[in-house]
Amino acid sequence: MHNHDYIMRLVEEFARFLRKILFKKETGNYLEALEELRNGQVKYSGLDIQLINTIPCDLFPNLLIKLEKHQIFFLVKFLVEESDLIMLTNENEKIDIVIPKIKKAILAYEYLSDSQYYDELKKYITKINNILSALSNSKDLTDSNYTEIINIMKLLKNISIKNVCKD
Repeated sequence: MHNHDYIMRLVEEFARFLRKILFKKETGNYLEALEELRNGQVKYSGLDIQLINTIPCDLFPNLLIKLEKHQIFFLVKFLVEESDLIMLTNENEKIDIVIPKIKKAILAYEYLSDSQYYDELKKYITKINNILSALSNSKDLTDSNYTEIINIMKLLKNISIKNVCKD
């Protein structure tokens, strides 16, 4: 019971934190929102941003094993929001930065997924992976590639914790 109350308080605190980020994003303060998001990542996911950015995608599931479900869900939200904010900034090499984050978010969702929710999640993942496959051959950020990445962000944001697991 105590653990459940703690997680609920943490989720409420995280929601307030995320609302602040989204407000900055909506008002066009993308770099400020990105910086604040990155600063909060350790607190909620328990992982340093450098570790998340440098670990190869194939080793990422080994990292997830060490985390609680709520930490993984927070991590996914960070990866998705960070990718979205990077796409809105003028950071160079956006595709090279964003695609690994998207892949890690997908891996985390797959790790969290209970079998009864896996089919629902797999629909999103299949669409996202098809788009990523097409993008991986192109390093240039054309208007159509940008649109495809935005579509991925929308698909990832549509996945909720309810689509992933019952706990």
